[in-house]
Amino acid sequence: MIFAQNEVAKYIVRKIYRWFVYYSIDAATETNVIGPLADIFRNSNYEIKPLLSALFKSEHFFDTLNRGCYIKTPADLVIGSLREMNVAFKPETDWDTNYGLWNTFNTWLVNLGQNLHDPPNVSGMPAFYQEPSFHEIWINSDSLPKRNQYTDTMILTGYARNGFRVQFNCVAFAQTLSNPGNPNDLIEDVLKYFYRNDLSAQSKAQIKTQILLTNQQWDYYWTNAWAAYITSPTTANFNTVNTRLRSLFQYIFNLSEYQLA
Repeated sequence: MIFAQNEVAKYIVRKIYRWFVYYSIDAATETNVIGPLADIFRNSNYEIKPLLSALFKSEHFFDTLNRGCYIKTPADLVIGSLREMNVAFKPETDWDTNYGLWNTFNTWLVNLGQNLHDPPNVSGMPAFYQEPSFHEIWINSDSLPKRNQYTDTMILTGYARNGFRVQFNCVAFAQTLSNPGNPNDLIEDVLKYFYRNDLSAQSKAQIKTQILLTNQQWDYYWTNAWAAYITSPTTANFNTVNTRLRSLFQYIFNLSEYQLA
């Protein structure tokens, strides 16, 4: 009797839509997306797989307007950044070292408002259901500085246990890019990797000149520094490129665009 009601399918589809796409559902989305998906859901005897398949393969799901409209959860930020920066931990058999480090990152999650092991109630985290703010709850005057503090710490010092340190290695990351010796290509690749939406040409130029080139006007200032490091990876040459890359990554991680998924 309950599942025979059209509203039941729509109710569940709205929850799935808010999780995977966007929390705000206007009249057009309700008519053109929620309604048809609810029909698929109901006609497939409330099987989730056909519903998800239809959503994930739809043009609406890949619409550029739906990119970068979701604020990262603390888990998305902390765990996601570790994966993005290719941070490696000790083998799983080294429980003592790993537990200490994992506990550090779990503490960050708690401080940022997401205790994975102790949600506030059976509904879960308020950002997943609390209207009208939903995921905007993740960002406030307390959590945003802490988010930036987390990425700053991982760039500058990282965390160590039993003589083993985990940290964002900006130089190693740059070496995975297509043309790190060219400051324009470097910044373009980094922004494409970390941001869901592109920055303006003016913003990119500002990042290059003021951050990577430390207010120098010529591209060769970075190109020569990178070439010197690749040719002769001495401590001095490493420190030169590492200092500039750290400043670049700090700036990119601290912009609001990095908080979006």
